[in-house]
Amino acid sequence: MITIEARPEPITSQPTTLPRARRVLLVISAAALGLHGLIEMASITLVVAPGFYHQEFAFEELSSQPAALAGIGVVFGLLRLLSAAGILSNRLWGWMLGTLISMATLAMLTLYLPAGMMDAIFSGVVLACLLVARYSGERIL
Repeated sequence: MITIEARPEPITSQPTTLPRARRVLLVISAAALGLHGLIEMASITLVVAPGFYHQEFAFEELSSQPAALAGIGVVFGLLRLLSAAGILSNRLWGWMLGTLISMATLAMLTLYLPAGMMDAIFSGVVLACLLVARYSGERIL
């Protein structure tokens, strides 16, 4: 007669709800990226209707170049929307693009003060959610 012994399941240090928590963080980051992308896409109004909205920046050179600012806003907006789509599709490239865009935004936001404060809020939330979702179970050492 052959006896089969059941092996106990390995004990993991991660709670069973971690995948759901990761999904929630990724959805939050994708939603923030999407909303931030749509807001930045609205910067096209600087070119289409120049008198509609006027923003003063910390550096006067930025205020004198509305077309360049609109172009940068549209490109960053499209990249944020693309990243949100990649994150919602559970693709690593979406996570990486969102992380890189958020880090670049946090590095450059002082150039765009006072409008950069909105960038800081959105990019900070996105970066924190993406990093916690990806590395929540990892140890430093």
